[in-house]
Amino acid sequence: SIEANSTQVLFTNQSDNDEDKFLPILFELRAEGINSEIYPDQVKWKRQMNFVTRKNIKFVVSSSQDGDMFLKNMETEEKTAFSTTKELVSLINK
Repeated sequence: SIEANSTQVLFTNQSDNDEDKFLPILFELRAEGINSEIYPDQVKWKRQMNFVTRKNIKFVVSSSQDGDMFLKNMETEEKTAFSTTKELVSLINK
């Protein structure tokens, strides 16, 4: 049961690069009606994951050192690479 106003997707925040890359995607997801947020501070991974668990967020978007983007389904632990917002939306909605 997902409440209508709860966050479905959290974008991790590991660097300024993440913020620059993820913000446009975040706004596109919101335009698609997918409730999304970016972690407000660049803090340790564990702290961001604790936040995800506490808020019961289903999806986490992160990027690797070389810039690849991934969507992780926190319920199934499945991690999928994507390169466009359209791909991301279809992964979330599948």
